[in-house]
Amino acid sequence: MKNSLKLFTVKHTGIYLHWSFGLFVALILFIQSATGTANSEILWSAMAIIAVFTCVVLHELGHSLAAGRYGIHTKSITLLPIGGIAAMEKMPDKPVPEIIVSAAGPMVNLLIALILLPFISGYPPFWKAAEVIESVDRGNFLYYLYVVNIMLALFNLIPAFPMDGGRILKGILELRMDTTRSTAIAAFTGRVIAALFIVAGLIIFDIILMLIGLFIIASGAGEEKLIYLKTAAKGLHLKDLAATSYSSFPAGMTIGEAAEKMLLHQDKYFLVMDQATVAGIIERSTILRALSGGKHGETIRQLMTANVPKLDAESPVTEVIDKLSGNRAAALPVVSEGRITGTVNMQNIIEYLTVHDTNLKEHNHSGAMYKFLQTG
Repeated sequence: MKNSLKLFTVKHTGIYLHWSFGLFVALILFIQSATGTANSEILWSAMAIIAVFTCVVLHELGHSLAAGRYGIHTKSITLLPIGGIAAMEKMPDKPVPEIIVSAAGPMVNLLIALILLPFISGYPPFWKAAEVIESVDRGNFLYYLYVVNIMLALFNLIPAFPMDGGRILKGILELRMDTTRSTAIAAFTGRVIAALFIVAGLIIFDIILMLIGLFIIASGAGEEKLIYLKTAAKGLHLKDLAATSYSSFPAGMTIGEAAEKMLLHQDKYFLVMDQATVAGIIERSTILRALSGGKHGETIRQLMTANVPKLDAESPVTEVIDKLSGNRAAALPVVSEGRITGTVNMQNIIEYLTVHDTNLKEHNHSGAMYKFLQTG
């Protein structure tokens, strides 16, 4: 994963540490050292940070294991200063599985807190922890973890889509109404709560709270668009909208040679062929950047996005949207009976739905596609 260090793998799920997390930890320890904090306190602070983010990983693994029950693979878990992000292939399409997968993470934190409970007798309830924990040390380390896990669970259950609580809210609403409306309500609730986070962060000078608010707004809008798009694409198959006109380069062609041939086409991306097999995808912008960097002699194979999945022309478009949104390639090849018949990218889907705006007309300008276009 770009800008991240792979730590280990759990059941084919890579656990990554984003560079910003390492910088965040280093900054905290530097500030403590610069302010004359004792070495023993710095050591306990470092151990507390490691323990907390171990709990965050366990939280995300809870989501991952629950999703696995429904045949959904989690490709990676990335640790950031604001928490963890599990990159699932998709979220469950039905409300009850979505509620279960979303609730699994907070339930792991509550389970950890329950396991720690017998070891913290004599301490006050978690809501009075501020009166006890001024700094982490040997005596209160387990109590600190107990409090943190309860707070992680409660915080993640806030109904701010796409946080866990927001997804649970969406799932509950979807038991009584259609996906489009439940998503709209959950997303709006999330934006209101995110705005409150940002305002509160400004008032109390809490950068992390502000970043969480901004993250909720940005990621919530992206997921909302994908849900609207999938709703509008129901019933369609890839063969209905894939681009049958495409250009390709042999994998061994140099960047300089590809650039000359590229001038004859307006394509934004090109298939990379290894004889009759698709070896990968390369974007027009990648070729231009390589040229500006003086990489004329490098081959297309060295710069392409490799190991791209081939999509069956009979695949439902709703499944294709999940694969496109979770893939690094700008487009993916489409095959029919083992033969390459075209390519597809998100723009193909958006343009097709815009031209054939059945949902838009049927819902009197309140349909899924209309909302998707209005939000982006």
